[in-house]
Amino acid sequence: MSVATLPELERVAGHAHAAMRLSLLAHVLTLPGTPPEEAATATDTAAEASKEAGAAVALLQRLGARPAAVPPPTEPIPLHLLDTPDARELLALLRQAVAVAERLDQARGRAVPPTFPLGEGETTGCDLAEAVSNLALRVEGEIYGPTDRRQAGSNER
Repeated sequence: MSVATLPELERVAGHAHAAMRLSLLAHVLTLPGTPPEEAATATDTAAEASKEAGAAVALLQRLGARPAAVPPPTEPIPLHLLDTPDARELLALLRQAVAVAERLDQARGRAVPPTFPLGEGETTGCDLAEAVSNLALRVEGEIYGPTDRRQAGSNER
């Protein structure tokens, strides 16, 4: 087993960061309200992201990385374990973390402009805030169920 050097790891990190940045940009370019001339570049941007991700994986494989041998869970989580006091506490903390992450993203220049139209559950931050928001949405879905089910239930009353 070989030990990777810092320059090798920096190259992997550079490709991984570029892939994440480009994939996020490709996603933003597909959102409603994006000018058509910018939206037209989404496919090319996604292709660039894929190339960068492939380069990172190839470098990692050359350095001896192998896929994890952890089997996926075979049984779903029982329903009574989804909505627990700990899950609700985690959701509250994640929602607070989204607000802090948005401020960080804004300060780092990784946020959409205030005039950019956002959908429900979307965040102005395009880096940390988006990652934390996605986790919060996952936990929220586990606790309350899918959004479309909640909306359908509230309309039926």
